[in-house]
Order: sequence, then C-alpha cells, then structure tokens
Amino acid sequence: MFYWTLFLSLLCSWSVLAQDRGIPPVASDALGFAEHLFLEGDHYRAITEYKRYLFRRPKSAIAPWVRMCFGESYLLGQRYAAALAVFEDLQKQSAKAQIKRSAMLAGARALYLDKRYVQALLRLDVLRMSEASQELAGMGRYLEACIRLRQGDVERAREALGYLTPEHSLGPNALTLLGIMDKADALPHKRPWLAGLLSVVPGLGHFYLEQYSIGLTAFVWNGIFGVATYEAFRREQYGVGALLACLELLWYSGTMYGAVSGAHRYNRDAWVNYLEDMEPHPGLDIPHPNSRNLGLFLKGAY
Repeated sequence: MFYWTLFLSLLCSWSVLAQDRGIPPVASDALGFAEHLFLEGDHYRAITEYKRYLFRRPKSAIAPWVRMCFGESYLLGQRYAAALAVFEDLQKQSAKAQIKRSAMLAGARALYLDKRYVQALLRLDVLRMSEASQELAGMGRYLEACIRLRQGDVERAREALGYLTPEHSLGPNALTLLGIMDKADALPHKRPWLAGLLSVVPGLGHFYLEQYSIGLTAFVWNGIFGVATYEAFRREQYGVGALLACLELLWYSGTMYGAVSGAHRYNRDAWVNYLEDMEPHPGLDIPHPNSRNLGLFLKGAY
C-alpha cells in the first residue's frame, strides 16, 4: 500500500510540473523521465529519452519542442556542434515560420557559446531581416550585444541593446547591462606605442606597465651587455665585440617587444576581468526562447 501511495504522489507531482511547463497531459507521461533527467542535470541521458520519444512519435504535435529540448541538452553539455546540427535540422524540416526563427536564434546561440562570433552574427543578421516577432527579435538583439561585448566593441553593443523596449522580457536586463557598460570607459588602459617608445631606454617601458622587477632586470642586463660590448671594441677585440653586440641586440629588441606585447596583454586582461564582473548581473547570454515553454511555442508567440 505504501508503494502505491508513493507512486501516485510522484505521478501527481510530475503532472503539476508538466502543467507549469505547458506540456499537454498526453505528452507528460511519455516525457516525464526525460524532463526529470534534464532537471537533474543528466543531459546526455535526457537526450536519449527525447530521441526515444521522437522515434516512437515522429509526427507528434510537440515533436518540434522535443527537438528543441534535446538541442538545449547538447548546449548544456557543451556539445555545441551537435546542438547546432539539431537546430539546423529543425529549421530545415519545420513548415512553421515561428519554429524556423526560434531554431535560427538557437543556432546563433550555439555558435556564440562555441565562440564562433562572426558566424553567429551572420545568422542574427538573417534573423533580423526576417519577420520575427518583437520578443524573438529583441532576444536576437540582446545576443548580438553579448557578442559585440565579447569582441570589445562597446559602442555597437550599446546600439544593439537600444532596440529593446522596457516591455520586452529582457528589457530590465538590457538596462542593467547598459549601466554596467558605462564603466568600460573607466577601465585601466596602457598604450602599446608608448610602452615601445619608452623602451628606447631599456626597462622604462616595463616601468610604465608597473612591471618593476622585469624593468629593473631588463635595465641591468642591457647595461651589462652594453658595457661589455663597448669594452670589447675599445680593446680591439672585434670578434668578441661583434658576438656581444648581437647578444645585446637580441636583449634590446626583446625588451622593446616585451613592453609592447605586455601593454596589449594588460589591456586584454583588464577587459576579461570586466566581462567576468559583468557575468553575475544580467549575464552575457540569453535564455532559450521557448524550449522550456511548450504553450508559447505551439501558439506561435515566437
């Protein structure tokens, strides 16, 4: 009796969860285990269950939603190429425009997470030229802003976020992100050309980068080789002098190159830290537009 009671309780709990997610009762039993695995974070086993459902019911009304679900499972499992293949297949096979556009956005997100930013932007350009709904178009703009920020293009990121209205589901996130982006102008910055110019005097370029120990080392070693080269030529030891001059030239050019590359690295690290500080706030990503909400997906809200 106890086991029957436990079974019925679990069944009722799943029914409530299915209703909250917009899953029709006819599908809730068939997809219950897949959804359970997904929510538990066992994404690869969830994919197997989603595929099992599609094998048994390939013409089901919710088949597109199921395909989006296991595509999202691939994303969460960081298998971006596999997720992209799922979304592209859904985009080609679906006859409904809203499903095609949702799959297009999901594919752009897969490319973004895979750090294939140029390809993701090209896909978003196609989405922008389609007659996408305001909600879906706004998500595309938000994702474009995320990509622009990853590329270091703050102005174009601001421009993309400017298209989102306060009524959009990501409108509050966009406002928060815009506020944080204002801090980009105050990021510490070192000029590579100035670091190279200062390195005419060995070590000064590194002092400019606040790398004092490296700067002192560069100054000392260049000084030693410079004095040794001078003494060799003064004593008419031309062979030794030529060898020392070559070594000094290597040290000198290496010091200059190190200062220039150090400035670039300094700026890059400052930008990476800035993006990491931005992550916990609205986040540099979009929620999947509809894979967890079947009701909106089938009603064509996107």
